[in-house]
Amino acid sequence: MISFKILIDDKDIKGFLEKHASEFRDEETRSEMAELLSSYIQMEGDDGNAEIAATISEGCLLVRVYDYSYAFLCPIPIGESSSISAAAEQIRKYAIKEELPLTFIDVYEDDVSEVSEPFRFVGVHPMDEEGEVFAVAPETEARCLDALPIVEGEKVTLDAILEEDTDVYARLCRDSVVNRLYGNDYKEDFGDAPDTAFFGRMIYEVESGISVIFAIRYAGDFAGEASLFGFDFIGGAKVAIRLLPEFWGKGLGSEALRLILGVARDIDLKRVTTAVKKENLPSIAMTKKHMSYIGDENDTALFEVKFG
Repeated sequence: MISFKILIDDKDIKGFLEKHASEFRDEETRSEMAELLSSYIQMEGDDGNAEIAATISEGCLLVRVYDYSYAFLCPIPIGESSSISAAAEQIRKYAIKEELPLTFIDVYEDDVSEVSEPFRFVGVHPMDEEGEVFAVAPETEARCLDALPIVEGEKVTLDAILEEDTDVYARLCRDSVVNRLYGNDYKEDFGDAPDTAFFGRMIYEVESGISVIFAIRYAGDFAGEASLFGFDFIGGAKVAIRLLPEFWGKGLGSEALRLILGVARDIDLKRVTTAVKKENLPSIAMTKKHMSYIGDENDTALFEVKFG
């Protein structure tokens, strides 16, 4: 798995390039990349909000830019044997692991097809008036949803989490028992953040196409959350269900899982997986009703469902 080195100034650039000197086809190419990285640091750093980071993979220089949101430069061939599409695939895996939205910028027309190759769906958008430079934005299957549907079941309804749910949604996110069984520690990302932080993060993930997130409602009350997340840009995603403890034991989770798997099929996902803590026997029994057991990983049982 690739990792990026943050570059603050020209001294950092020099050190990075010297460390990887053997991966450049010649000194001229290395000099050109030094100028390029320096220009991005200077251009993006004027307002103090940007961050530039770099790595080398598949014979290409990969550059990550952060200025209010993340983007990646088109992989730049620097070695004798280089592959833009293979480098883009490495960035795909990295973005999934880091749960980042993914956009390639400064992609010249001749490189658009190679950058797009690892991905199932992409949006291609001109970045200049001449139509010579493009942004290539891989898209998840969430693109198939013009708006979050309302999904009715016999016991529960899946619909959008609303601002009026902020307090109870934060209680779900903070519940210590739910977090233990869910395999999550909210403090790693949120610490002592206010209730609104959980709602704000959820909205960001939905609007960015990172996740599809539903409220699970029982008799009109907010009972929990059903989500599709971890989209891999090639037809796969993960599913998760979590309920407030007072709603356990009513069969709500099983129906919510069935309903959201129906949504996954409707948006043309090909494979959905989930991991359930082995100690969580009720959830394992529930998941077995709707998904196939495929093995164990550490303290979790793994399940999947495939759509034709």
